[in-house]
Amino acid sequence: MLRMLRKTLLTIAVGAVALAFGASSSKAVEFQLGSSATPSGCTVVAGDDGLVCPQNSTFTPTNAPGAPTVIAQGFGNITAGAATNPQALTFKPPTVPNGETNTTDEQGIGENMVPPGTPAAACTDGKDCEIGGTTAVVIHAADGTTLLDAIAGSVQSGEAFNVFAGPDAAHLTEVASNITGGGTCTPSDLGGATCVINFASAAFVAIQNAGAGDVLFTAFSTTDTPSVPEPASLALLGTALVGFGMVRRRRR
Repeated sequence: MLRMLRKTLLTIAVGAVALAFGASSSKAVEFQLGSSATPSGCTVVAGDDGLVCPQNSTFTPTNAPGAPTVIAQGFGNITAGAATNPQALTFKPPTVPNGETNTTDEQGIGENMVPPGTPAAACTDGKDCEIGGTTAVVIHAADGTTLLDAIAGSVQSGEAFNVFAGPDAAHLTEVASNITGGGTCTPSDLGGATCVINFASAAFVAIQNAGAGDVLFTAFSTTDTPSVPEPASLALLGTALVGFGMVRRRRR
């Protein structure tokens, strides 16, 4: 009888441990760049939908726990796989200090030809403050965490963009070409005018406007840190250990 009880408790313990470790598996988590705190050095532009920010700006999305700090850079073009002609950035949060507001699909990071602090440092994309022409925004996690997808925002019908990924800003491979709003766009779960592009994990990811209209780098996904074991699994393991103690006491 004791042998059977002991065997049952062992089975429970093994199952509880398996559940606990299963709960620790990694999962993809989406981070919205528009939810970031405003980076240092950004300036407010009267009447425009975003702020003008330095070429190297740090963003920490706050919409989900464990969000990595992201470094964003603006570039005038991507030529032969290399991001060229460094440019400034724009940032479109939910509410701009000048009173302008942006819906979720109109939030994120854009490019700017004029850096903050210079005369007439307004959004060079006009009021939209997005990635226009053939310019690009490149992001990477400061801690080296790899990215699993890119979500472009403000992709209206007929507007187009390209996505690049690679080990650094000088070695990028085009993973999606001429994605169009209302055409080849795969809608993301953020809704509105957003498109998601999935690819093999990469350290650096770029969204380049394809010459029609203008877009934003709105969100990305990465692998979340391991989660803690579920309380139910820990309780089950504790019950098994208590049972082992009682069996041992009875044998004595």
